[in-house]
Amino acid sequence: MAREMDSLTGLLKEEWLKQGLEDELNRAERFGRDLGLLMLEPDIPEELVRDLSYPVLKKLGNVSKEVTRQVDVGVRIRNRLLWLLPETSEEGVQVATQKIAEKFSEHEFVDSSSGEKFKGSFRSAYFVFPSQTKDRDDILNRLASKLEVTEAAASDSVAKAESEA
Repeated sequence: MAREMDSLTGLLKEEWLKQGLEDELNRAERFGRDLGLLMLEPDIPEELVRDLSYPVLKKLGNVSKEVTRQVDVGVRIRNRLLWLLPETSEEGVQVATQKIAEKFSEHEFVDSSSGEKFKGSFRSAYFVFPSQTKDRDDILNRLASKLEVTEAAASDSVAKAESEA
């Protein structure tokens, strides 16, 4: 299986998932081990997404590579990162998420045209195999749905805070 790397993040390209995720799920099942899956999506102010998506995604890729273990596998899926964390329970995935969040929040991003600044943050969703499903596409869809729910909840709380002000 080709392990072609994404030039922006240095992680595997999305095409790897077609067979790679299936192989990892089968390996976890065969050996009776957990497989944690962690999806990250940078949280960028809406008005800055166009200009800062790539630099922020690149930094998130670099930070998550620094924090994760050598056996962990990172994949870029458009504007998101997926980490496969072999032999990692739900608690372990939460620890990894926290470590990445702490390290990423140390970085400040500045829009060159407006001068607006913001700290690195992201939305995350995780899934731990074995679970009710072993279907690769179902797992990826569940992760994406969880991120969308997180984004909608964040938007609702911002709107509520603005209406209360």
